[in-house]
Amino acid sequence: LSYGGPMIRKLALVLVVAGCSGGSGGPAGGNVSKDQYTSEAYKAICAHYATCGIAKSADSCNQYYQSLLGSYASQSYNFYDKAIEDGKIKYDGQAAARCLNGYANAACSISALLAPAADCRSVYVGQVPVGSSCGFGQCVPSAFCTSEVDGKCPGTCKTRVEAGGAATSPAECVAGLTVASGKCAELPKEGAACTTARRAPHAGVLG
Repeated sequence: LSYGGPMIRKLALVLVVAGCSGGSGGPAGGNVSKDQYTSEAYKAICAHYATCGIAKSADSCNQYYQSLLGSYASQSYNFYDKAIEDGKIKYDGQAAARCLNGYANAACSISALLAPAADCRSVYVGQVPVGSSCGFGQCVPSAFCTSEVDGKCPGTCKTRVEAGGAATSPAECVAGLTVASGKCAELPKEGAACTTARRAPHAGVLG
């Protein structure tokens, strides 16, 4: 598989929160420290991309991501540090290890690469309840922060929308759903017709 620059850039956004492949290049043991997670994620996803033929090599892929997302990832990481310190986000090192190692046997398909596994969505877990003021990624898993949709801060945590409910962004939908024709919907199966709007939710660096 070779998806070229635009696809590589889209898939790159999975890095920090969604996690990536492990295999022989994955983290040792059953826990990944918060300080190690971002660098391990770069290594792991590049190993997977090289295996799937999306990248020419793990090394060239890692260099590309560092130049593309390095400073952004660092800024995002500082944001999470403050949110964690304030008790608005919880970091789970064991989920991080499972996430990083979980892609060792993952399929080389767009759906597998863009739809984060449950462990990957559990690395950074929001702690802010529905109805409370929030920032990006700070709401409990059953909710989303309106800042993730309209970009206005602070936002408010609202309950995620089930399949069939009206939505304008995948961030509003229950985990694993996307948006199609203005409603939360299941991701299309491999080979099925799709549009650029039907992307996996939570595939952003922070969401």
